[in-house]
Amino acid sequence: MDVLADFLRTVGVAAQVDPSPYRNQDWGHATEGRLESTGTARLKMLCVAAGEYSLVEKETRRPLTQGDVVFLAAGSGYRVTSLKSDATLITGSIIFRTGVMALTALNLPSATIVRGIDQPECQELVVRIAKEVLKAEGGWEQVAECLAISLFISSLRASGSCQANEGNGQGWLRALVDPEIGNALKLMHRAPEYRWTIAELAEELAISRSAFAERFKKITGRPPLEYLTWWRLQRAAARLRSGEIATLYEAAKTSGYQSEAAFSKAFRREFGMPPGEVRRQAQARKGTPSQLQLDIKKRNPFEFAEQEVGLNFVKSYEAIRRPFEELLENHGLSGAEYNILRILRGRNSPMTFDEVVSHLLIPHANVPEHFARLVSRQYIIQEKDSFQYVITDLGQSVLKKLDEPIMSLHRQQFAHFSTGEIAEMNRLLVKLRTPSS
Repeated sequence: MDVLADFLRTVGVAAQVDPSPYRNQDWGHATEGRLESTGTARLKMLCVAAGEYSLVEKETRRPLTQGDVVFLAAGSGYRVTSLKSDATLITGSIIFRTGVMALTALNLPSATIVRGIDQPECQELVVRIAKEVLKAEGGWEQVAECLAISLFISSLRASGSCQANEGNGQGWLRALVDPEIGNALKLMHRAPEYRWTIAELAEELAISRSAFAERFKKITGRPPLEYLTWWRLQRAAARLRSGEIATLYEAAKTSGYQSEAAFSKAFRREFGMPPGEVRRQAQARKGTPSQLQLDIKKRNPFEFAEQEVGLNFVKSYEAIRRPFEELLENHGLSGAEYNILRILRGRNSPMTFDEVVSHLLIPHANVPEHFARLVSRQYIIQEKDSFQYVITDLGQSVLKKLDEPIMSLHRQQFAHFSTGEIAEMNRLLVKLRTPSS
């Protein structure tokens, strides 16, 4: 029985590789590993494709060189600083579709570093992932995701072996490579529905019951039968979510329970909800497409919540932007030109070019052209002595004509939101562009 494969199938491991590498750039992000709105959890993956970096947490710095990979779990924030001009960092995520259970079982540190020099197999996979990202040939995303999962599995193997060689460590990975406890896990995973006893497991391993029970708990952190119960329930929950089993009777039977009532009681104690609710939630997610799916005619659900919210934001922004810009175009203005006029009117005193630019809502590459156009239309003038800009009476007049229509447009666009919803939307939008707030 391949226990690791059984575990990864149950937790629903997947991968995402970001298309844009970091070249000679620092990287910084609060560590992930949290339970998300979709019920998934994730680790951040950082692959050093070239050059040298430092992994920094507070005052601690750890060197990273070509071929190294880092997996960041929940904990304090990390940042990665580039040390050489040829440094290239490939980023991505390892996703667990069944939530934080996988992270709890794996018992990974906040930062797992696998050195390419010590693990040639991992180093080779880092090189291959980097090649797929940098070349971006047809199908590269699918290939890179498969390679990322392979890299993660190889890293898990390396971590477990390292713990065993050092003679320490606790958790599921350490248990896998232990000769005795690893074999006990194989027995449990091969037949989780069987009503194992400590005596039977110890007999299979040819060791005493007390020695087996003590060693199992020391390495896994759970007594043998408590682990078996935990695994049965995790497996049942995963199969209910995936639709692999359709009835509670089947879930109870394949989990070693004599009745649905006993199974439901244990399930609720583990997850805080009945198994029927887990099944209903899964069916709802699969059966009802989101509004964005319908809008863009996407047949399959979005794989990641971040993807859907990003596209939702773009589509919503376009719906707000278009009528606003059409209104401005009817008065011969662009968004940037309207913004410049508003800034000058608001100051009500001369301003330099740089002062106006620093107040712009959105930076524009061709700001000088907008200034020149406003000057040519006599909406603004530049004072000869100070080279500062002021708004003219004509500019004031065109703004006055726009004030009420624009305010009416804004009210109309957000009329279906309550005051509380608008306040919350403002808070979330600020958080979106300032992640540290």
